[in-house]
Amino acid sequence: MNSFIFVAKFCLFSLVTCGIPAQKIYNERWSLKDSPPPHQEKAKTARYLVHATLWAVVATTSTLKEIAGRPFSNVFSFCDGPIGNGTGIPYFYVTELDISMQDVMTNPIVSFTLSEMETQYCGDQDFDPEDPRCARLTLSGKMVNVTNSEERAFALASLFKRHPVMKYWPSSHDFHVTKLEIDMIWLLDYFGGGSVVPLEDYFAANM
Repeated sequence: MNSFIFVAKFCLFSLVTCGIPAQKIYNERWSLKDSPPPHQEKAKTARYLVHATLWAVVATTSTLKEIAGRPFSNVFSFCDGPIGNGTGIPYFYVTELDISMQDVMTNPIVSFTLSEMETQYCGDQDFDPEDPRCARLTLSGKMVNVTNSEERAFALASLFKRHPVMKYWPSSHDFHVTKLEIDMIWLLDYFGGGSVVPLEDYFAANM
C-alpha cells in the first residue's frame, strides 16, 4: 500500500513539473523521426512544426460574392525545404484557378495554421488536437510569387521532393511557386496560453 502511495505521488509530481508524458530527449538532428523540442524553446518549436508538416490551413479574405469580405479557409500543401534543410519559409505550388489564390490576388494578407497532430507525435501520446501539448502554430503575412530564379529552383525542387505528385499536375493550370512573407508568429505548445515568437528568433533557431 505504501509503495502504491509513493508511485501515485511520483506520478502527480511528474504531471505538475514535466507534463504527461515527459518530453522525449530531443537530439537536435532535426529529422522527422525526432521528438519535438522542449516546449520552452518557442522559436525552435515553431521551426520544427513548419519543417515536420506538409499541409496547412490558409485563411484569406474571401472574394466569393456570397461571403465577400469574410474569412475563408482552405487546405494548402507546402514545404519549407528538403528534409534536413528547412528554411522556415513556407513554399506553395499554386494555380490562380484556386479560389483562395483569387482571394490572394485581391488581398495577399493570409493566415497559415498547422497542427502537430499532423505528425506521429501527438497520436503516440494520445493527445487530442486541442490539447495544448499538441502544438499549433499560426503564421501571418503576405503570400507572394517567388520571382528570384535561384530561390524558385530551390523551392520547386523541395516541393517536388516532398510532394512527388505535384510534378504531374496539369501544365494547363499554370501552377507556379509562391511563399509566405511572415510578419507574425503565434504558437501554443503547452499549458499557460500562446506566445508571439519574434521573427529574428524564429529564423535564427538552430536546426
